[in-house]
Amino acid sequence: MGRVIRVKGREILGLLLNVDHISGEVTDLVTDNSIQKVTGLVITKGDEEEIIPWLPLTLNKGQLHVLEIPATFAAPAEGYRLTKDLIGQEISMDNGSSGYLGDLLIELPEGKIGGVEVSRGFVGDLLDGRFLHQGEFFLLSERGETK
Repeated sequence: MGRVIRVKGREILGLLLNVDHISGEVTDLVTDNSIQKVTGLVITKGDEEEIIPWLPLTLNKGQLHVLEIPATFAAPAEGYRLTKDLIGQEISMDNGSSGYLGDLLIELPEGKIGGVEVSRGFVGDLLDGRFLHQGEFFLLSERGETK
């Protein structure tokens, strides 16, 4: 597969994507938490917004590069979530700890979610900083759990 690059989701947002008939700014990521993967990109050009499937990407010197263009594009599956709706949500991790989702750690080129940046809240972040968790995580709201 080649070299895996791990980036925070916010490092992809705001970058330009220019490939085939698609051109615009990446303004959000489409995720499927059931498979812990980014499954699409929200591309904005002017007032128009389009959701496209994830393309095998790499990031080099602040620019996105598409490694492979699929023959056909399929819309993301039902039940997808946008990253902007996930940030700040309370999460539980496979190690038993909990916190708030600060960002996703994305493994390029495949788009696998390899972990999360976890916040302990404003005061906790000031005192201890955020930390990275490289395992599975669950949104408490999706599991019916709340504190």
